[in-house]
Amino acid sequence: MRRCAGTAALLALAMALGACSTHAERTAEQLRAVAADNCAKGNQAACSTVIQPRGDSGVVIRSTFSVNVLTPECDNGDMNVCRQLAVLYAELLAWCGPKNTQACDAVHQATWPHEWDVSVLIEEARQKCARGEFKAESDTCDALRNM
Repeated sequence: MRRCAGTAALLALAMALGACSTHAERTAEQLRAVAADNCAKGNQAACSTVIQPRGDSGVVIRSTFSVNVLTPECDNGDMNVCRQLAVLYAELLAWCGPKNTQACDAVHQATWPHEWDVSVLIEEARQKCARGEFKAESDTCDALRNM
């Protein structure tokens, strides 16, 4: 009888712990594992993939592959690129934590523009999205809707 009660308690605990993790979190973990495996096999695009759960069932995937390419363009004065990079940086910074070390790595290890005011650039990007100057379905506008 005690054995059944103990087993039932463990089963209940396991179910409760499993219930704490949403479908989005489980999916994000699975996708992160696939990306890590592909990265270990030499796939550079997979190494640059950052995955974050959104809500109970959504998952957002961002690539940091182009940051090192776009940063010189921003440093040379391309303000649209600066705005897009600032939004990506802020999004990754918000995702950075123990469950998303890829986001932390991207924030701390990527080559971001040298001198920039992220908050001003984000506000400018919001205005561009509102005016339709950035496509509504762009990663930049998508990220801004969820910040």
